[in-house]
Amino acid sequence: MDPDFETKLNISCDLFKSAKTFRELLRLNKKFIDGELVGTPYHLGPLESDSVTIKNDLLLLHDEGLFTVNGQPGAAGTEYGVWYEYSKKYFDHLQAPYLCFYMEKGPLADKLKRSLATQEQIKFNIWDKNGPVLSNFFEGISVTTERGAKKKKNIKHAAWEESTHIWSAHTNRFPPGRYGGELDIPLVEDSEDFIFVDTVIPEYGSSASLEQKILFFLL
Repeated sequence: MDPDFETKLNISCDLFKSAKTFRELLRLNKKFIDGELVGTPYHLGPLESDSVTIKNDLLLLHDEGLFTVNGQPGAAGTEYGVWYEYSKKYFDHLQAPYLCFYMEKGPLADKLKRSLATQEQIKFNIWDKNGPVLSNFFEGISVTTERGAKKKKNIKHAAWEESTHIWSAHTNRFPPGRYGGELDIPLVEDSEDFIFVDTVIPEYGSSASLEQKILFFLL
């Protein structure tokens, strides 16, 4: 591990926290996605390996004014497992595609709302500073399920367990960890000028590109 990693991470996070304009935030996040910055206040380390596969689409979304803060592509599990030191186990994962982002209120955000509201494949929540704006589902959606074992050979015998969910705006007044200081980027958290959007295709292992579908809605 880079001995200067913590110093670099603190510098990177401070850049986000002190940003004065949304355009500056978009530029910083593109640097993070490109690997020029080692982390952000919402992700304390480099881009995850599975997200590298959607890197180009993420950059295009930023060009259109979307500030992404969480997400993953779809992925099917294996029987080989990846070692996680914190739990001392090998894990396999099944993933459904999801993407969470901020964007400025205005004609483009209104266009995205209309496009999302007239389709059924993508489930979504939209919030602003004051609470829920629009949502097309009522229950939590599982986006990651996993199975773990201390030995690789036992992975295929382990039970799958849901581990990550996207919760409906109908049951959450604010998106968990987004408003109220948890994100620690005051420019978007403390302003009335932005919406926060959750999007998910609720299908484990889906090869559909959620990022490209959102880009299509914007263009």
